[in-house]
Amino acid sequence: MGNWISYIIILILSYIFTYIFELKENYVLLYMIIIAPIIDGLLFIYFGKVLDAKVTCEVDSIEKNTCFLCNVEIENHGWVPIPFVDYEIKYNNNVISDENNITRVSIGGREKEELELRFRAIHRGVGGIELSSICIRSLLGLFKKNIESEECINKIAILPSLIELDGSDYLVDNKFEESQVDDGETNIIVGEPGYEFKEYSEGDPLNRVNWKLSSKKNLLMIRKSISNDINKKVVILDPLILKSKDVELVEDLIIEGFISIIDLFINNDLEVDIVIGEKTGWRIFSSSEIESIVWLQNYFSYYEFIYSKNNRFRKLALNEDKKSDYIIFTSNKDNELGELVRSLEVRNDKVIVVSNDKRKAFEEELYLKMDYSLEGI
Repeated sequence: MGNWISYIIILILSYIFTYIFELKENYVLLYMIIIAPIIDGLLFIYFGKVLDAKVTCEVDSIEKNTCFLCNVEIENHGWVPIPFVDYEIKYNNNVISDENNITRVSIGGREKEELELRFRAIHRGVGGIELSSICIRSLLGLFKKNIESEECINKIAILPSLIELDGSDYLVDNKFEESQVDDGETNIIVGEPGYEFKEYSEGDPLNRVNWKLSSKKNLLMIRKSISNDINKKVVILDPLILKSKDVELVEDLIIEGFISIIDLFINNDLEVDIVIGEKTGWRIFSSSEIESIVWLQNYFSYYEFIYSKNNRFRKLALNEDKKSDYIIFTSNKDNELGELVRSLEVRNDKVIVVSNDKRKAFEEELYLKMDYSLEGI
């Protein structure tokens, strides 16, 4: 609008000098000023047809807390230089960048402007990077237009980090139960807490790192943690997260702790069922069904929590055929969760609740700290 006001003032002054003060030399200048908006408008239409822009990232997926590069390309396919192109880089809360996100460039005929931006993934989810508000301006600045293109938006999957959860050994080697000695001479359990061995029984794996020969009884002893008589582990993810200013940090904490425990159980050759609450219901699969822990990381890059209570455990159907040890990851210790825990304990199943809330509400609880460590409550 300001450029048009300036143009009208110049036009009026030129008219006055030409016709009132009768400066005949000013006729040519006046006519040029009159036709200037027409030429400016035609060039502006031309600029809009020959300008192309896109955003590309070097990878499709990346783990949280990793940096990646993103390329911005603005190309002039025409022969006439484009004097002013303003653009802004926008991105969602899952990524950050120290680069200047508002820029003005001029692009010569048949030239391409390329810019390499560095981003860092700070939260798991889908990172969105957009070349927003691409605005071309005419030579005189009388016309401007925003350009939109699907290629101006790029999305990247941000995988939750695979971390080592400090204190997670508490959940390995069947520590839900106290070390014990059976009534008979067989099936003896010996060793330091966390490194218990029992007498070999048919079907137990015989990897060298998992067995030893008892010097006292001349018996083959198997690590209790990998024995077939270990209870199946069932790891449950509560889908409810209450909205707060730190909700993204809490989501990352819960999910990364959840994945860390599953990875720990798998690496210790333990049978694991994975139970995940989704918006549409519950998804249950065993560790043998997942291709790798990376597959689970990819799954959680698109996972969405629910933010309102809706009887979330009502449709949860757990397998009751085999005695199990349950580990429930949650950020909300409400009555619904309490009912689930009590129903599992009635079946004599062992239950441990892992939460970022330090207030004790259940018999067996672990406090999940923001530094990714577990502490008994």
